[in-house]
Amino acid sequence: MWFFRKRLSQKEFHAALSTAASPVRFSLRDFFASRFNAPRAESSTAAIARLTPREREIALFAAQGYTNKEIADALVIAPDTVKTHVRSILAKLNLHSKAELRLYWANRDWARE
Repeated sequence: MWFFRKRLSQKEFHAALSTAASPVRFSLRDFFASRFNAPRAESSTAAIARLTPREREIALFAAQGYTNKEIADALVIAPDTVKTHVRSILAKLNLHSKAELRLYWANRDWARE
């Protein structure tokens, strides 16, 4: 919300209005990266190498927005097992939530690895 002083000259008013109405360019990726302190100090390739094959598989599902129950059903394991793997993945990648994992995933081309 923008507020203007009541006593602006016409020129000042137009300048303030054009500034307020100018398009704001920002990227959601940049916004979330700044909020979640990405990029990380460790290279992502090195961090990913520390994940087990099962953790990578679960990370793929989690990064795509699947719930723990949906992941468990797809992989035929208990939801608590998925929860444990997700915690391990987040710790190894120095992340704090699945939202950060989705951002981390979006910034990578895992197909190359």
